Order: sequence, then C-alpha cells, then structure tokens
Amino acid sequence: RVPLHKREITLQGFKRADGLYDIEGHLRDTKSYDRASHGVHVKAGDPVHEMMLRITIGTDCVIRDAQALPVVVPYVGHCDTIAPKYALLKGMKLAPGFMREIRGLFGATLGCTHLTECCDGRVSDDERRDQCERHHEAVSTGRLSRAED
Repeated sequence: RVPLHKREITLQGFKRADGLYDIEGHLRDTKSYDRASHGVHVKAGDPVHEMMLRITIGTDCVIRDAQALPVVVPYVGHCDTIAPKYALLKGMKLAPGFMREIRGLFGATLGCTHLTECCDGRVSDDERRDQCERHHEAVSTGRLSRAED
C-alpha cells in the first residue's frame, strides 16, 4: 500500500479561570506527495488544509463565543474568508440536533466543511447532552461546587 492522504482531527478541552470551558478543534490534512492545484504548490507532508475552531461554553452547554482560524488554506479568497461566519455558533446549545443545525447554517458553500468537522468532534449529540446534563445536575445539587466545576 502507498499512503496518499492523512487527516488528523484533535479536540482539546480547557477549564478557564472564569468558570467557562474552551473546546478547541484542530484539523490538518496532508498528502504524501507534492501537489499543485490552482497555482498553489504544496510539498509532501506539508498541510493542504489546517483549520482551528474554538468554542467557549458554560455549564449549561450554551456557546458563549466561537472563533475560527484558517491556518493553511488551499484556496485563498474563499477558505480564508469564511471563518467569521462561525461566530453564528454563539447562543447555540450543545444538545441533540446540534450537528443538524450546524449543517443547516454551514452546509454546501455557506461554510467550510473542514471547520464544520471540527464542530462534530466525533461525539454524538446524545453523549454531549448527557455530559452537559450530568455536569449541570452535579453543580445544581451541590455535589460539585461552582469553584470545582
């Protein structure tokens, strides 16, 4: 076998001093060969795409802030201009139907499929809801104080 394409998606969560949480998604695509497309030359192993998305949530799982950063884009003038649209995530809740809502906002040419993949994180809507509900219940019943959460 000859490797051709590699996609790495990583998610990392951070607890902030203000009691909110940051979730950062990072997507990186590389090819095992030199590539030229639309006048852009990319060497083997260098990223073809590299995107980051950070969302900030509270214990209620509502998105307080969203920032997208196109680090490396293959098509200047499109991929690098779409990032500000991801501020539309503000106010949405990580709950059942979240990815369906995301695809409605950013599907087809309305967004960037790579940034949208960073929203998914390979965690089902049910798992997200359950995690948020368990955490909120622990805080509201005193099993976990706001200082600990």
